Amino acid sequence: MEKIERQIQTAIVTGPTGAVGTALCSRLLQAGCTVVAVCRPGSPRAVALPKDANLYVVACDAANLADLPQCMA
Repeated sequence: MEKIERQIQTAIVTGPTGAVGTALCSRLLQAGCTVVAVCRPGSPRAVALPKDANLYVVACDAANLADLPQCMA
């Protein structure tokens, strides 16, 4: 059986301001991925996210994730 390897190029991370989310964002950025960090609007912890040209912070409430495409526009 042939092994298939996939390279993640872009990841959307919800909960990026928590301990696991912040670590995940950092690891994805180190791997060269573009990361879209979906934060609660007005989140005071969003400023603690890694500073990187490939990190995009998008304000969108988890209760309204269906609105994410419009929030990203």
